[in-house]
Amino acid sequence: MDAGSFVAGPRPPGWPFEPITNELIWTTIGSGLYGNEKGYVAADVGPSHIPVSFHFSNPARGSNTCSGERAGPVIVTCTITQGVHANARFTVIPLVALPDGNDGDANNDNDGDNSDDTP
Repeated sequence: MDAGSFVAGPRPPGWPFEPITNELIWTTIGSGLYGNEKGYVAADVGPSHIPVSFHFSNPARGSNTCSGERAGPVIVTCTITQGVHANARFTVIPLVALPDGNDGDANNDNDGDNSDDTP
């Protein structure tokens, strides 16, 4: 972090002993009396592990901002509330259908034989 510090997270979904969801959660605290939190969180998303980063800024004065960066076929959007206790929400949207564990071939080249299909 450039300013402030992480209070909790970021941590991978399902760690430890939590339900696995499509969420990455973290909490920060400012370095001053009224905030000043600035930094980013990097993650890999999807089965192809597309690198994304989530940037946030909650300055002691001025507007809170957020942005996302990506290195693959996804869109990263964000919204952030204003004020001292800000909440940011980042969303990652695939631009193309992401392949499943068997590269999109539900039958594993065994048309008519469904015994080894991936659910």
